[in-house]
Amino acid sequence: YTPDFLIRHKETFEATLIEIKPRAFENHPQLFLRKAVAENYIQRKNLDWKFKVVFDDQIILTEEQFNAFTECISLSTGKAMAAWYAAYSRRMNQPFPDNLLCDLVISGPKPPSRSWKQLTLL
Repeated sequence: YTPDFLIRHKETFEATLIEIKPRAFENHPQLFLRKAVAENYIQRKNLDWKFKVVFDDQIILTEEQFNAFTECISLSTGKAMAAWYAAYSRRMNQPFPDNLLCDLVISGPKPPSRSWKQLTLL
């Protein structure tokens, strides 16, 4: 099982392991199993992470955020994405810590072409 994202807050460094699902999966047994696997992994590794399921109807982007998202996902290399994140962070007046790039977890229907490490929970 590979969660969708590990997101770290840029100021507090709190980490949240995110699983994104359509709302129709809200009470699906597989979702409960994934939650148990993720929380067991977090506890076993003694990590300060939290696990959270985010449903598709909870993701609401402004037009500016949607445009930034579209631009970001169009990039095909880890180097290009790292440069994009750095530029985006400068536009937001927030320095982007380079060491947090390795915490991004990328998964989906096709294998990631990124050079970042992928987190797999076994």
